Amino acid sequence: MTTKIFVNYKIARVDHWRCDQPERGLSTYVWVPQAMTTEEFEALCERARDEYFKTADAAKKLLPSTPPGYSPRYEKYPDKTVAEVQAIHEAETTEWNKRNAVVNAKQRTFAQILKDISDGSVLNFWDIEFPITAEVHWGHRHGEGIAYGETKITNPSPDNFDAPEDEDDL
Repeated sequence: MTTKIFVNYKIARVDHWRCDQPERGLSTYVWVPQAMTTEEFEALCERARDEYFKTADAAKKLLPSTPPGYSPRYEKYPDKTVAEVQAIHEAETTEWNKRNAVVNAKQRTFAQILKDISDGSVLNFWDIEFPITAEVHWGHRHGEGIAYGETKITNPSPDNFDAPEDEDDL
């Protein structure tokens, strides 16, 4: 994976609140352009929240559905021609794909929606690699508690975690 260093970016934190109380320990960290103001970021967050609600409401309106399968089910329609069954399957597949678009939109995280509505100017926390890292080996000190002062982050895998390195970008 190629290291990307964003010198014109700063980190921003979104604190989430429900019922006028903070959600303890639930913050979203993203990278924003250095020139972005707090007011601009807050406006983007409001838009992202509204988009999240919109997609959630659209998903609630979906009726349960069975996937159309990988190929037409001719046995289900013994009185129809092959072309008619294929047309039915094509229509079912089209409807299923429309339904999945709504489901996939609802499954995006708040951070992903924020990135999408900002046209990519806001970046997810894991969209970059850190320019400096170090490994500290503590040896075999089993049973001894070490106060690491670690930063606890709930999703330690970037979107391209399993993607192979592109040699041209090195």
